Amino acid sequence: MGTSVEDFYDAFSARYFRDYVQGNLRVQRQMAFFAEGVPTDAQKILIVGCGSGESAVHLVTHVARSSQVLAVDLSSESILMAERLCPHSQVTYRQADILRDEVGVGFNAVLLPDLFEHIPTDQRGNFGERLAAMLSPKGCVLMTCPAPSTRRTRRRAAGELQVIDEDIHVEDLLMLASDLDARLSFYRLLSIWHPNDYFHAMLERESDAEADLTAQMKLPIKGWRAYGLLERWGRRLRSKLRLDRLAKWQRKRQVQKIQRP
Repeated sequence: MGTSVEDFYDAFSARYFRDYVQGNLRVQRQMAFFAEGVPTDAQKILIVGCGSGESAVHLVTHVARSSQVLAVDLSSESILMAERLCPHSQVTYRQADILRDEVGVGFNAVLLPDLFEHIPTDQRGNFGERLAAMLSPKGCVLMTCPAPSTRRTRRRAAGELQVIDEDIHVEDLLMLASDLDARLSFYRLLSIWHPNDYFHAMLERESDAEADLTAQMKLPIKGWRAYGLLERWGRRLRSKLRLDRLAKWQRKRQVQKIQRP
């Protein structure tokens, strides 16, 4: 990727402040998917396109608590923001171009949050080859992406999408799975802001369809779980006490502090 792309995402990173303070439904569903899909015993996790770093800290504090997370982003501004907003002893932030820079090997899980659509089509083979070398023999890849749609096609024609913003079809996922010597083990369309506007997917190595079911295979992402009684009461209580509003105020103050010259 060229300097112009890096400059674009340096400028784009300012949006992460808003999402961090106000919340973003797409990011919330993304984090829930990663929390359910990442193996709890994972020791090494790679996040490509880490943004504010919120997902990285969520993983080590709530999901794979003994893991070490390497969170990379093309934007140096995003990395600076993540280091200030979401520092953690088990998370390392690094500015890197995943198509060019070496980031390590043996990752049990690689997360691609709204990343694959920003890989140029002529670089997907290179991306698959590099990703295959990073992934452990039983590793998995979890990704979230916008789903192809006529609305998205219109936005591209109007120049409203990002500098590189390709459509991702199931066939593209199957090709990537082949490059990784993996299987497409999960695919689900979601309606975030419009009907079927996003998808979540998982590619797994050594995902044996003939094997007996294990607890890890019975993931809630295979059918989104309903909230339990205690969780429903907790959500209502937070709403009544306006705890969510308090959390937003605290995050706004945190952002204001690091934005001061």
